[in-house]
Amino acid sequence: MAKAVSNKKIGRRLKKTVRRSLAAVLMLTAIGIAAIPVPEIEAATDYDYVVATSGEYVTFANTLNNSGGAPESTAYTVRKLSDGNWKYDWQFKFYNQSFSGNTLGVVSQYNSLYQQDEVTLPVNVYSNYLIITKTDYDQYFTTNNSVSKTISIDTTTVVGTATPAGDVAFFQKYFTTEYDTIQAVCTQYNTDYTAYKAKVDAGDTTAVAPTPPTTTYTHTIGKLTSAQKETYYFDANLTSYGTGFKLTSVIDSIATTAAGGGNNIYNYLVSGGTPNSSYGVDENGFLVTSNAGIIAIGDNAFKGTKNVKTLILPDEIKYIGTSAFEDSFVKSVSFRSVEDIGNLAFKNCTELKTVSFEEGLIRI
Repeated sequence: MAKAVSNKKIGRRLKKTVRRSLAAVLMLTAIGIAAIPVPEIEAATDYDYVVATSGEYVTFANTLNNSGGAPESTAYTVRKLSDGNWKYDWQFKFYNQSFSGNTLGVVSQYNSLYQQDEVTLPVNVYSNYLIITKTDYDQYFTTNNSVSKTISIDTTTVVGTATPAGDVAFFQKYFTTEYDTIQAVCTQYNTDYTAYKAKVDAGDTTAVAPTPPTTTYTHTIGKLTSAQKETYYFDANLTSYGTGFKLTSVIDSIATTAAGGGNNIYNYLVSGGTPNSSYGVDENGFLVTSNAGIIAIGDNAFKGTKNVKTLILPDEIKYIGTSAFEDSFVKSVSFRSVEDIGNLAFKNCTELKTVSFEEGLIRI
């Protein structure tokens, strides 16, 4: 009897082993089938995908490969380097398409020279910063350094009252010592004149009127410090964009690359203030004159990209195009709300170790 029990146990173990082996074979077969390229005749077909949020249909074969030839725009970034310098660069190209009645962007090309291990694709990208070339900046001050600014005292507008006059705001902001001196002189004169007037009103015929002050200061724009000039340039030329801004020197990677990639070229961006209602600022306070929303990663957008290890997509990214990451860096990808992933999206991604999906994925 004991021998029969032992045979039954062996039989059960054998069945479990067979089931596990079969499951493993089926899993490997499924992975192998998923990696097989779609035949060319099928890849050329226009596929319709459903947009779950609206129930409408959008033809993504044309939308994600820009077969309509929509003009490309550029997404720019400004980041602070370990040495304290700011660096201005382009991160990717995109074009606009209509999705359920809304015009939104599709990433079409990632900058292969933009070095950053972990990239979080922003919800809104900055398609235009206000940039001032160093050449234009230097030329402005070459032309205007000799321009004089003067602050004086007005004692004629109201009898017995002295007030600062002339380029008051300029001195108040950039030459505070002289402004404070003028202000103190005015205050003292006004006090003295009030005391004199009181004596006259009391019948004192010996009262002597104080002498109106004539203090004057003059400075040229060329006397401004380098930091003051960065603020003054904005005040003199760019106040239509907002208030309280200044120019900030940045390494302009775009200009550096265009010049041959040798020594860094420095230009200026505008930062640190409050924009008017037509404009905005990025997360670092730099003035942005236009931005755009991104909803999709287009066909071949990150193909062959090697300079990023981890990519995190925001909730707003819904669609991934054909061969979007083929032959690329990708080691880890986090999809939060992606609904559709195109053919061969991760073909030859030999470093891919982690793919995170959350709710919402409809088709692969």
